Amino acid sequence: MTTAEAKQMIELYDLATFPASQCPDDAYLEKPVSITLLHRRQLNGLLLEFNGPRAHVIVELQSGRRVKVHFSDIRFIRFNGAIPKKATDLQVFAGHIEFKDGSDWPGEVIYYLNDVYGLHLLAREDGETHRIFFPADIIQDQQVSALFGQVLMDKINLSRQDLEAGLARQKELRRAGNKNVPKLGTILCEDGKVSEGEVQRALAESLGLEFLILTDQIPDHDALELIPEEMARDYGVVPISLKNNVLRVAMVDPKSTEALNTVSFVTGHLPEPVLTTQASIDWALGAFYRDISADIEEEQTEQPDEAEITKKMGNEAPIVRLVNNILSQAIRKGTSDIHIRPNEKNIELIFRIDGVMTLIKELKPSMLPALVSRIKIMGGMDISERRLPQDGQIRVVEEGAVIDMRVSVIPTVDGESVVIRLLNTKCGPLSIAQLGFAPDQEEAFLSNLNKAHGLILVTGPTGSGKSTTLYAALDVLKQKNLSIITIENPVEFHIPGVEQVQVNAPIGLTFARVLRNILRHDPEVIMLGEIRDQETAKISIESAMTGHLVLSTLHTNSALGAISRLLDMDIENYILAPTLLCVVAQRLLRKNCEHCVAQEEVDPGMLKHMGLDPGEVFYRGTGCDKCEGLGLKGRVGVYEVLNASARFREGVSNSIGEAALYEIARQDGMSSLMENALALAREKKIDIAQVFGIATDL
Repeated sequence: MTTAEAKQMIELYDLATFPASQCPDDAYLEKPVSITLLHRRQLNGLLLEFNGPRAHVIVELQSGRRVKVHFSDIRFIRFNGAIPKKATDLQVFAGHIEFKDGSDWPGEVIYYLNDVYGLHLLAREDGETHRIFFPADIIQDQQVSALFGQVLMDKINLSRQDLEAGLARQKELRRAGNKNVPKLGTILCEDGKVSEGEVQRALAESLGLEFLILTDQIPDHDALELIPEEMARDYGVVPISLKNNVLRVAMVDPKSTEALNTVSFVTGHLPEPVLTTQASIDWALGAFYRDISADIEEEQTEQPDEAEITKKMGNEAPIVRLVNNILSQAIRKGTSDIHIRPNEKNIELIFRIDGVMTLIKELKPSMLPALVSRIKIMGGMDISERRLPQDGQIRVVEEGAVIDMRVSVIPTVDGESVVIRLLNTKCGPLSIAQLGFAPDQEEAFLSNLNKAHGLILVTGPTGSGKSTTLYAALDVLKQKNLSIITIENPVEFHIPGVEQVQVNAPIGLTFARVLRNILRHDPEVIMLGEIRDQETAKISIESAMTGHLVLSTLHTNSALGAISRLLDMDIENYILAPTLLCVVAQRLLRKNCEHCVAQEEVDPGMLKHMGLDPGEVFYRGTGCDKCEGLGLKGRVGVYEVLNASARFREGVSNSIGEAALYEIARQDGMSSLMENALALAREKKIDIAQVFGIATDL
């Protein structure tokens, strides 16, 4: 019985048809299942939800408790619903699945299907027929159908001698150290023993997939629109039809996870591969797609310039969907920055999540012009300019939240690189209480915010949350009905009741220029995004001396480093001393996932370097579905608050040196960044490696 006949038989008797978009079908819901977990423990209950896209199942146990189990924790799921007896008369193959932990599953396979979620079997175990699901991530290798070579001998009468000769040649090439050993079918084609069509038909039979000749097909228009021609050529895929969120794509290599994952990412639909030949793919690309330049020539008598072609590419529906998909996924994942980095071999799509760069996807280099063009169109930039850096702004609405995005495009040797910063205006700034100050630190900070004039500085490296702290301070100050003006680049949050100015250096609207002018605007509070040069520093100090409360940031590693930085900008110590109120140094550290935190093994040398007891115990997340296997989820602030007491100001005025100033600050109650980070580690909130990172940075 052929695979097609088996599938027809299964459908006829209302068995699982293995729909790729919704597995299993509704007939299995609220039916008993047995779930074997990775550590061999079993869960038995009723299946309430099988969610492939979110990679989990929900089961109601016999106790009545409902549990959600992630695919990453599952070895396999056995659906215990009854199988009609006639279906058990189908031909079976000896099946074998090897798991990544070295264990295996043996059984007899009647029918199977692979999709991006895993392997779906109709299998016979101990004389009983069941439907079984194996998540993709747990499978190391599988053999669930007739061997490819056996199919070749059965279907096209390939002799065993020719088959063994091909296998021997493949083995010889592998033994010789060839990096790209041809597949068995390719070797047999080169030797003239079989044709490409015969190889692909046999491969389809052995994999349980459909085989098509594309000259006999009329693809759905909606399916063709989902995949741009350039991508179809790069990945060797031709969309055939779209139904129930499943996109059938013809391809030569159905095991190309790169192609299938890219199709899924770009289109937002689940790809279902069908096999064809390379000749059929080449014909279809020419017949089903129309070249962009040909379209333009039909519309215009004159030859279009490159900018017009690029703009047309950027407005094509597949590219529009791809960019929208990237932005939506970034928002859902809580991404702060999107990086699109071209290199010689591919384009890297990277999200910065909780401060860490995470590779999301690799795309073909040929997609870069259209991708960047679309982003430039959305950001109001010049798509014809590729030699100079450009900045733009995008605003989107996602689930009721307004997301402002700042776009930066710079030219590199491999093409234009893009960084998009995401700002969720609906979330708004945090309050002082939400920042995570220790009680004494919060009290000192709020006390200085209540003063009429002086200088408050927030320091730390890029991405340490300095702007968030300043916005929290403004939230306190605006409650006092004060005149507040900010100078920012860019304005990250719009705050009602606060006048906000965004600098524009190309037209001469710099921090210093705006600061000089707003002093005539009668502000009581001035928030300056950053003190980055001598002129800005001097005007800020003068403003603080003449009755204004000035808040700003500096890029220094510690609170005391701010004193040295300002003195290096030629600010006189006797002028700085009376104006300085306090300095907050801060970092953002990644939190342990509370769902999988466990004791970790720590390098004794690390503990020794920090002066800690080698036997002290620390914790780190081990990785689970809640944290996507990272062991870390969310971030927490750690602070060092220097409250400028009279003694401290006197020390600054007398230039007593940083070490002596540090001792005065300590005596006045300042605790260091490392000490506060260590306290978080001892509370199991962060891992000790991040404390070590601060210790080596100071």
